[in-house]
Amino acid sequence: MPLRTLPEKDFFGRKEELVGLYRRSLEVERGSTQSIFLSGSRGVGKTELLKQLFNQLFWKQDKIAPFYYSINSAIVSVSEFSRDYLMRYICQRLAFENKESSLIYREGLSIDGLTSILEERNAFWALEILDEYIQYHEPMDSLRIALNVPHQSTLATGMPVVVMIDEFQRLNNFHISGNAAPMLAALFEMPLSFR
Repeated sequence: MPLRTLPEKDFFGRKEELVGLYRRSLEVERGSTQSIFLSGSRGVGKTELLKQLFNQLFWKQDKIAPFYYSINSAIVSVSEFSRDYLMRYICQRLAFENKESSLIYREGLSIDGLTSILEERNAFWALEILDEYIQYHEPMDSLRIALNVPHQSTLATGMPVVVMIDEFQRLNNFHISGNAAPMLAALFEMPLSFR
């Protein structure tokens, strides 16, 4: 499986929710779903539900690219987040296109390393996005490019994307050049509602 999840026999009591989320995700292709917000107390299984959804979208269909991103509590700067988000998106997208789950776990991959992978696979849409990202050094420009990558990849390839962001509340801990930036969550509104 692409994302490490509970064995199917241990994932019980949430099948209806998973089926509902899967169906809603497939509606993205028709343009009828924009955003779904999954909320609940800690420890109720939201993360597992999202991972199970990602795996189903990854293996059981080929029309909608899934992207799962868990905001890492060790990342606190906008620059670090932007780079991580962009790199993980591109790796997951390539993994999905080729059903090559090993690309999902490319920890420590450099931008040069990713560029080589993209060139090998003729992923020109991703090379263009990565080139644009490299040109900008201002944290907010990098963030804008990173958050817009699912939309840009959809425009370039025609394949819609389901974006699943876990631990969203951690965005409130980010800073820009040493200054607190608690309103960064609002920047997701435009990329998530581009349709």
